[in-house]
Amino acid sequence: MDTAVLLYAPVLDPLAARWRTSTAAAPPHLVLADPFVPSEQLDEGVVEELRWFFAGVDGLTVRFAAVQRHEGVLWLTPVEQQDVADLSEALTRRWPQEGVRPVHRPSLPIAEGDAVALDIVEAELAPQLPLAATLTGAGLWVREGEGWLERARFPLGQVDPQGGSDT
Repeated sequence: MDTAVLLYAPVLDPLAARWRTSTAAAPPHLVLADPFVPSEQLDEGVVEELRWFFAGVDGLTVRFAAVQRHEGVLWLTPVEQQDVADLSEALTRRWPQEGVRPVHRPSLPIAEGDAVALDIVEAELAPQLPLAATLTGAGLWVREGEGWLERARFPLGQVDPQGGSDT
């Protein structure tokens, strides 16, 4: 499958931008579902339903206190993961697909590289912890060729009084 749903932490963008590679197009984020649904099943109905799904979700504040890495990726791990895990569970329950499982251990990727590069990033980042970030929106991403493109963006907790989403 070639789609993903991400939760955005834009307040961390200045920090993450220092180490972002040109191939990392997504802003600082936590993955809610990857994979999501096959791209051929994405239509405006799915996009609008996602808009409603996220309109009912209040912004979340997440605290990051640990740096971890695996296979050339360095990420921040939230202290309290249950709110994000519950949201991932609700999302994957609403759009059940074979092979799609909720994310129980969310993380926020910061940098990719070899061990030496990640040692440098970790040495600069660790003294800045803990960090708090308010998650203010979500995005639907689709793989295009070798990269990813944002198909739609959804603010959290914004429903207008006339029944539509406020975007």
